[in-house]
Amino acid sequence: MNIIRVRLSAFGHFQDAQVAFEPGLNLVLGPNEAGKSTVVEAIFGVLFGYKSDRERFMPKAGPGDYQAGVTFDVDGRQISFTRDFISNRVLVAENPEAGREKILINEKLSPTGKASDRAPYMQLVQELFGFTDPELFRAVTMVGQEELYSSWKQASLQIRSLLAGSASRDSDRVLKALENQYYDLTRFDPEGRKRMKKPRLMEKLNEQLQSLREDIASARQTSERHNRIASELAGTREELSQARNELGLQSRIIELGEELLHLKEQIEEHERRHKGLYQEMLQRRESEDKLGRIENDLQELSDVAKLTTTDFESAGKLLATRENLDRNKVADDDLQKKLDRQVAPKPLLQVGISLTCVVLGVLSAVFVSGSLKWFIMAILAIGLLGVWAWYSTQRGRVLSERRRIEEQLAATKTNYQDMRNAYTEDLNRLPEPVRDSIDDLDAIRGKLNRAKELTLEREGARSIIKTIPPANEIESALSKIAREIDVSKARSESIIQEQPLLSNMDSENLRQARQKRDAAKETIERCQETLMSLERESGASSAELMDIEASCEETVVLEEQLARVTKRRDALLLAMEILEKAAEEFRQTSVERIGDSVSEMFTAATSGRYIDVTMDESYNPIPVQRDLGPMDLALLSAGTRDQLYLASRMAIVKELSGRDLPLILDDPLVHTDALRKRAMMDLLMRISSRHQVILLTHDETIAGFPGLQANILRLKPPVD
Repeated sequence: MNIIRVRLSAFGHFQDAQVAFEPGLNLVLGPNEAGKSTVVEAIFGVLFGYKSDRERFMPKAGPGDYQAGVTFDVDGRQISFTRDFISNRVLVAENPEAGREKILINEKLSPTGKASDRAPYMQLVQELFGFTDPELFRAVTMVGQEELYSSWKQASLQIRSLLAGSASRDSDRVLKALENQYYDLTRFDPEGRKRMKKPRLMEKLNEQLQSLREDIASARQTSERHNRIASELAGTREELSQARNELGLQSRIIELGEELLHLKEQIEEHERRHKGLYQEMLQRRESEDKLGRIENDLQELSDVAKLTTTDFESAGKLLATRENLDRNKVADDDLQKKLDRQVAPKPLLQVGISLTCVVLGVLSAVFVSGSLKWFIMAILAIGLLGVWAWYSTQRGRVLSERRRIEEQLAATKTNYQDMRNAYTEDLNRLPEPVRDSIDDLDAIRGKLNRAKELTLEREGARSIIKTIPPANEIESALSKIAREIDVSKARSESIIQEQPLLSNMDSENLRQARQKRDAAKETIERCQETLMSLERESGASSAELMDIEASCEETVVLEEQLARVTKRRDALLLAMEILEKAAEEFRQTSVERIGDSVSEMFTAATSGRYIDVTMDESYNPIPVQRDLGPMDLALLSAGTRDQLYLASRMAIVKELSGRDLPLILDDPLVHTDALRKRAMMDLLMRISSRHQVILLTHDETIAGFPGLQANILRLKPPVD
């Protein structure tokens, strides 16, 4: 483990300062008041804070900004600690300068705060440094002025007491706790002597067990009625279980059957919809085909289709006019014939009749006489007058009729000619198809009627097409319905596979399943009533039995509890014995380990003049010289003692933390002569091969020692 840098943002007289260190030996030079001790205190303060001496290093500018930080290299991990001494906020980050910063701690951690609040932070400190005691950290990693040449007994008393007590104090505390737990369980010590006045847990348990066993021995009995009730209870419970199983089965059958019938209805409905949509698709296609044929037919009748009702009404009027013309022609011919028939009677007839009358009159005058003659003459005269009167009348009538007919014939001919001219003009105004086929107007009218029928059929086809979705939509709907049918069929198959009894499910089977379910419910209700009655009887008849059973169960519980307590008592006793032995073994082995480590470093530092170092039970080093054997510390030179003390300190650091922690020396050679300084620097260079060593001193001569391999830093005193 190495300290990479100490950041003094606002600490003591430092402002925005930084001291960077390297692995190995670091020599920090500076005169008095340059801040060497401040750098050391900053390291301690950042890690553990100050309980009562916080104002000592507060910047002169005041408490507005008072913070510092330390960055460690721990097995390749850069761990940065930053503390704000005003708010006691501590920020711990991993790899803060590698672009992948990871925040480990960011909390307010006062050194006088709750231990529970500081637990995660102290756990991290324990993981990194091997211990969490601030004074222990200061004692094992920091060496102040004159601590090397003062007596080991005084200078390292704290370290030795920590080391000697690290096991003994902990073990004594644990032993005391174990002993308290032991006597919480029993009032007798391991030898069977009564150590406590009042009974403890084990004695109380034994008393309870004895009382229970006596109660059970005096109260144990059974009865036939209880056994019979128990048997009936078992039978009823079995029947109830079967009824519940039957209820579950029939309920499941009904549930699946209803779902299956519903699926069948869905399938039928889907198939009807599928058929209806398919028919609609066929109807649409037929309508589209029919519409195409109608369009073709209408294309052929396009000239007729353009005709209007007015055209046909005009053509009809023309036909009526032509018919009138024909009738007028016939009427003219009839009048002409009638005129030709109006002929006046010829006078020859009248003359003949007159001559006949004259002849008869003459004959009568000649051959008849008397009044008869005059009578005959009068008759002939009247007849002659009548003939000529009729002739005159007939002739006048014929002439009058001929004049009338001739006038009527003239008017008819004039009207006929006017109608003929109007007919010709109206005929020329008609459309060509009507004009060309005026004589076959019924055929044109039939074509027009056909065109109208086709138009109506086209509108009907279009209406049908509009009411029916497009074929692609119908096909999509058909595909969707087909998928739904497949899903429903698949679900039906899975239902039948789950419950083969449903393969022939119909409404009648469903009705029977409901009847079975209702019967199962009735059975359950009956069994539950029977159970309640039997349980009441059982409770009334077995109250004493239940007490015995409860006592037996309590006895088992107490016996198990007593066994656990006895086992725990034995375990506590064994733990106390093992802990006492382990503490003693730790003390013995730690003395040996520290002695071996000190011997290795001290032998190398003295170039083999001293071949071994042993430690007594108080962790006092005893050097062994090659020729003279064990030596009294008072007989050693001051430089040799310093080397021995430093080697002992480094060994104890390793023993306490289990890590190669940095060693920080704050001017320990302030009163040491040049020869001792040279020897100590040689030892420090050897130690720096395994530990980072930071030596802070005002002595510039050390930097000039030949062969010195160190990172040299210089601090300047503040300027007022």
